[in-house]
Amino acid sequence: MLKAMVYASSEEQLHSVFQAAVTDVTVQQHSKVLKHLQSLYERWPEWALCWRADLPVRGNQTNNYCESVMRVMKDQVLQRTKAFNVLQLSPSIP
Repeated sequence: MLKAMVYASSEEQLHSVFQAAVTDVTVQQHSKVLKHLQSLYERWPEWALCWRADLPVRGNQTNNYCESVMRVMKDQVLQRTKAFNVLQLSPSIP
């Protein structure tokens, strides 16, 4: 249901999917899930793709900031750690 909300093509569809999710029997049985859906729904302009329909993103939903943060994390935080298998670690056999 949440995925349908994220990828809704219009605001009306988003609101109808949310109402269907809130009135769903399974969601009603789990109060924490209902509370989480309601808290997410309050901030729907931040994450709903229908709200960004007019932006010229050309199919790319990330930005260069996200990509640069991942590069910094990989290079500096993980210190360019590489994984090797046993054969690569053993000296060459003549």
